[in-house]
Amino acid sequence: MKKATSLFLLLVSLGYGLAFADDVGSPQPINEPAPRFFYPSDPEYRVVSYSVSNSRQDLLTMDVYGNGRVLFHRPKGYIDPGGYEIEMSYRELEDLLTFLADRGIMGMSSQDVEELQRRALVEAAAEGIMPGTSSEARTTISIRLDRYVSREGESFENVDREMSFGPIDHIVRFYPKAAELRMLDEVVRRFLELQQRYKSAMR
Repeated sequence: MKKATSLFLLLVSLGYGLAFADDVGSPQPINEPAPRFFYPSDPEYRVVSYSVSNSRQDLLTMDVYGNGRVLFHRPKGYIDPGGYEIEMSYRELEDLLTFLADRGIMGMSSQDVEELQRRALVEAAAEGIMPGTSSEARTTISIRLDRYVSREGESFENVDREMSFGPIDHIVRFYPKAAELRMLDEVVRRFLELQQRYKSAMR
């Protein structure tokens, strides 16, 4: 994709979702139109998927569907095993979509993240910083949209992307100058926060 790199976005209910943006907590540009997202409100149409896995199995999955249905699952042997389902409100969907778009990851690929990680480690080492290693877990994020219109007005048809990357939290913690990785880490934490919030609400 061209210009404004914005990552995965999607979800809403009713017909085709149009996110107008009144985002909470994201860097909101002033006097710029909100991004717009189009996809069918089909309870079986998965528009966003987030998972964390190791070499043996998925440790956490979160799937968001076109009508706002969200499915979470953890395997046996891990904290809070099993699956559960929640519904996102229209406003929650808008907030999540805009948050993701404003983190600039729509056009980012797995290779892009690997290059950002490599560059950050080289730069950190040059400053005498050694972030060390983290877990072997890999994060995968996928997004599928009929159409996405950026804040700048660029339109992208038939968006169908997937990105997978290794741990980045240890790099961000020890080398905060890695701005792009910091934004990606915010996205990862947003998904984990959503899981915790909805899990608590169901108790």
